[in-house]
Amino acid sequence: MISRIIDGEVLHGCNVGSYPRHHFSRVLLRDIDLTRPFYVTFAGDDETNRGFWRHRPNSRTFSLELLVSGEFTLTQDDKTFFCHPGDVFLVHKDRNVRFECVSDYAFKRTIILDGTLLYFILAGLGLDQQTCVIHLNRPDRIDSLFRKTGKLCAKQDASLNNRIFATVYEILLELQQTCLRRQMPQKLSDLLDRVEKHLLHPFRMKDLAREAGISERSLFHLFARHLNTTPLQYIAERRIEYAKLLLRNYDTQIKMVAYECGYSDAHYFSRDFKKQTGLTPLAYRNVCQGEDR
Repeated sequence: MISRIIDGEVLHGCNVGSYPRHHFSRVLLRDIDLTRPFYVTFAGDDETNRGFWRHRPNSRTFSLELLVSGEFTLTQDDKTFFCHPGDVFLVHKDRNVRFECVSDYAFKRTIILDGTLLYFILAGLGLDQQTCVIHLNRPDRIDSLFRKTGKLCAKQDASLNNRIFATVYEILLELQQTCLRRQMPQKLSDLLDRVEKHLLHPFRMKDLAREAGISERSLFHLFARHLNTTPLQYIAERRIEYAKLLLRNYDTQIKMVAYECGYSDAHYFSRDFKKQTGLTPLAYRNVCQGEDR
C-alpha cells in the first residue's frame, strides 16, 4: 500500500512486485507554452499487473488513458466502468477516481493535460465529465497518435510545441467523432458492448438478433442505418482493428495474433487482414516498425 501527496494531490494505491513500470516523459516547465488553451505535462506508457490500483479522492489531474492490452476497472464518483483493449478512459479533475488492473498484465498509454481552457474545449467537444470510457472504432489510429505524442514529448524540445498541440487535438477530435457515432439506440449500443467483450468468440446472426431481442432483418437494418455496415462485417472490422493494435505493439507470432482476434485459421486471418488493409499481417508489422525507427 502507498499513500502520498504529489504536487498537492493526495494519492493512494498498491504496487505489485516490480509493477507498475512507467515509461513516461515529463515536459519541462520551461518548455510549456502556458498561453495555449491546453498543454501536455506527461506522456508515455506504463505496464501494470493484477492487484495494481490508484485512488485519487479529489483528482487534480486530467488524463487520457488508452488501454492497449489487459483489462481495467475505472470508478469515478459512484459509477464503475469495465475497460477493454482499444478503450480510452478519461480521468477527470475534481472527481473521486479509482482505477485498477484486473488482468494478469496490462499495457496502456497515458497523456496528462492541463491548461486554463482545457475543460471549455472538452465540453465543446462533448468530452466533459459525463464522458468516462470511449470504445474506439479505430484503436490503431488513436494508438499511433498516442505514440507520436509520447515521442515528441520525449525530445523535450520547445520548438515541437505546435506539433504536440496539433497531435493531441487530433486525438480529441477522433474521440469526439467516436462519441457522436455512439449516439444510437440502446439495443444496438448494448449489443456492440457485448461484441467488444467477446470478440474472440464466434458470432451467428440469429444469436446476435436474440441477444438484442429483435429479428435478424431488424438487426441488419440497425447496423445499416447507424453504422453503414452489416453485423458480421462490423465484427470482422473490429477484429482486424484489434489485430493491428497487437501487431504494432507486440512481437507475438502471427498465428497467435489470429487466435487472439477470434480466428482459428491463421491463413483465413491473413486473407481478411490483407483484404481490409492492403497488407499482410507481417508486412503491416514491418511498416510499423519502420515508422518507429
